[in-house]
Amino acid sequence: MKKLLSIALTGAVALSAGSYFVNSVQQTSMAATYGKYQMLEYEVYGGNSIIITDCLDMAKGKIEIPEKIEKFPVISIGMHAFENNEYITSIVLPEKIETIQPCAFEGCGLETIEMQEGVGSIQGSAFCDAKNLKYIEIPESVETIYYQAFDGCISLEYIVIKNPYCDIYDNANTISDTAVIYGYENSTAQAYAEVYGREFRLIDEAPTTEETTTTTETETTTTETETTTTETETTTTETETTTTETETTTTETETTTTETETTTTETETTTTETETTTTETETTTTETETTTTETETPTTEEIESLKGDANGDNAVTIADAVAILQYLANSDEYPLSEQGAKNADVAGGGDGINTDDALLIQQFDAGVAEIG
Repeated sequence: MKKLLSIALTGAVALSAGSYFVNSVQQTSMAATYGKYQMLEYEVYGGNSIIITDCLDMAKGKIEIPEKIEKFPVISIGMHAFENNEYITSIVLPEKIETIQPCAFEGCGLETIEMQEGVGSIQGSAFCDAKNLKYIEIPESVETIYYQAFDGCISLEYIVIKNPYCDIYDNANTISDTAVIYGYENSTAQAYAEVYGREFRLIDEAPTTEETTTTTETETTTTETETTTTETETTTTETETTTTETETTTTETETTTTETETTTTETETTTTETETTTTETETTTTETETTTTETETPTTEEIESLKGDANGDNAVTIADAVAILQYLANSDEYPLSEQGAKNADVAGGGDGINTDDALLIQQFDAGVAEIG
């Protein structure tokens, strides 16, 4: 069972403003209560709500998340809860779900998901590498779509974003480039599509679920068979000897051969000679005095040793926290460079990479903590 600390982040890049806003950083209590419900595992959060933390590997087909467990409302899908569950094809979320946490459905075999109004945020890598996901409708209640939320969804045909002001993380990997983006005119969805060269259509043109389902019609060909019946005439004599004469009908089949006449058309090509006039242009050369300003460039060693820069982009942002979380979940699939691993260890002073490092980087990005 995955019992990693659940880190709930709220914030996004507002594409129109080009700025990053972080409202809060929360961490679950270490004294959490855990339980099981059918194929699901969960955590009682804050003594009055439920976070889904895991799903058994044997689960398959359609999964409906209950509205309540132990009389408490289910409010969140936790980190890595359905990660790499290959046989789950459909998820139905209840109305009380508020957040879909980082990597919740990463690598899942999910094809469709139904979200209700009430979901507030879709966090980093929530559906990353869900390679069977075909389409998704984002409710109007969703205010933020985080970094790499739909990255690697190679089967994603379209995404409908119903909130015209939804904050979409300003990165090409936030939404798969295979998807047509549907939204309102002058919305953040349209702005995102224009910045990253994606196909955008107005939300009124979005297909319905019924249109998305493909119906295959089978054409049946009926072959009529002509049957020839042979009549048999029987003559009876007084000696009770029966002589049977059989009249046989022979059917002749006439075969018609069709000859096809081929006509060859000759095409006459006309060559037109074009007279070209050359115009001499007098060119005036203006000498421009160029002033060269010498700029002191930081050394490679100074850039590479930036504390907190786990992904090596020479900046400390929420993307570094996501990179650490993915590394902790699957270091083979999401490795860090040697320098990135050194930069990532910011919280414990040499005790190795853990969730405390990701949390400190998130707090630093929010402006509520410093990295020593």
